[in-house]
Amino acid sequence: MVELSVTVTAGVGSERHNHDLDYRETLQHVHGRPDGVVEIVPYKKSYQEQINAAMKPYIDAYNEQQQRRYEAAWERYKAGTIKTKPRKRDYQPMGYDYYTDHLNDTKHNPHTGKDESVPMWRSLIIGIGDRDDRQQGRITEQQAREILSQVTADFQQAFPDFLVLGCSLHLDESGFYHAHLDYKPLYQKESPERGLTVGIGQEAALERMG
Repeated sequence: MVELSVTVTAGVGSERHNHDLDYRETLQHVHGRPDGVVEIVPYKKSYQEQINAAMKPYIDAYNEQQQRRYEAAWERYKAGTIKTKPRKRDYQPMGYDYYTDHLNDTKHNPHTGKDESVPMWRSLIIGIGDRDDRQQGRITEQQAREILSQVTADFQQAFPDFLVLGCSLHLDESGFYHAHLDYKPLYQKESPERGLTVGIGQEAALERMG
């Protein structure tokens, strides 16, 4: 049996690098070939479109909540229980382009004392073997396709609170065979009083999934 190492690297991904064939032809480490990118998860819509579509039901619920709060405030005002007339601007609905509106969100890190960017989505690079394994034929392109397709399927089953946006296997690069798996943490919050009922934190999502 041939033993191969598997490497998994987490970091900031590039949607363009992973899927844009015209862009990839401009990269020095890429050797252009028409079948060089295998879409393990079909890339039918941009990540912006996918994330906005996934967030829409939660935004609808939030906007309905805001409208109910506004109407309830008016009832209290008319009943005399509050003296200040409710202002619509205090109950603003959320727009549907969640991706653009929150692309530059930051979060304070108490350990470093700095504000850090909140990734809109996460990325894993999953590698099979190394350059020598590839060059010596210890792993073939077909084997890489089968292994990484199974890894992706297992990932989706094991991490149901991670919305997989895309996964592409790159056969057009030098080095080891590898796939880029991109995902967005999305999990249902436990009875939130206000705000969105969906959470996007990776740590919280991992805790929920055990």
